[in-house]
Amino acid sequence: MGALSRAAYHEAVHYADVLGVEVPHTVVTVKPSGSVSKLFGLTEGWHLPSMLRYLRWVQFRNDDPLIKTYSDLGYPIKELQTYKGHTIVGFPTVPTISLLEGIEDHLVTAGEASMEDQFEWLRLGERFWIEGYDVDAHLADMKLLPDYGNQISYTLKYQSEVTGFDLFKQMLETKLPTVRCVSVMPQDDGNSAYEYLPRSFVCMIVGPAQSQHKRRLDTRCPMQIGINRWAESVSICQVALLANGRSCVVTFNTQRGATIDGYAAALAGKNGRSLVTI
Repeated sequence: MGALSRAAYHEAVHYADVLGVEVPHTVVTVKPSGSVSKLFGLTEGWHLPSMLRYLRWVQFRNDDPLIKTYSDLGYPIKELQTYKGHTIVGFPTVPTISLLEGIEDHLVTAGEASMEDQFEWLRLGERFWIEGYDVDAHLADMKLLPDYGNQISYTLKYQSEVTGFDLFKQMLETKLPTVRCVSVMPQDDGNSAYEYLPRSFVCMIVGPAQSQHKRRLDTRCPMQIGINRWAESVSICQVALLANGRSCVVTFNTQRGATIDGYAAALAGKNGRSLVTI
């Protein structure tokens, strides 16, 4: 990564010289780029994947006809009080990286990493990508590029039930001086000062017919649901169960045209409504 950073910098210097302009200071900027990232299923900026899978909440105006369409399909809907005239719709989302074969045993999400781990991830990113260090230079603390200033976008996540105030305060006091810039956001469902967070935790339980799609459960999964053998596989459907204010995603095979709502209702029981996407 340091080699790529240095190559980008030297090429920028050369190109600026050819054009007779100043060398841009944004050569290795990593901006949030949220909209572009979402198109490709990637994380924003330097962010670790937020969670293995989650509901992504999207705002709509209350008069948008799509709200009723999504509600009729079973998507979770919440009318906002803080942002009057707006409603949010939750969409089941799986980051592309978590779908890579064999990746999950090695993948660490922001929800699983400690604050200290995330500060170290950001610090190393700044050192190798922004400052162009290689391993030897990093160990010797020998700078290879001029200090032309820059930053990479990262939002550090924490869970209040894991990270108490004292630890939170200690991390900010001791780790903030070691990085250039960082945002901090809670990752709690229902325990946040915010009316809603951009993402809500979900977990996935996969039926036996999808062994090739099996995914490890997030450690915060509020429930586990056993799934019996379903009808002959023709299509794969997903059902997210909203239970006790939290949700689980269940993937199973069923016949095309079968009564998916019936399956969802049987799984959801009395705990909540079902969400179906095909």
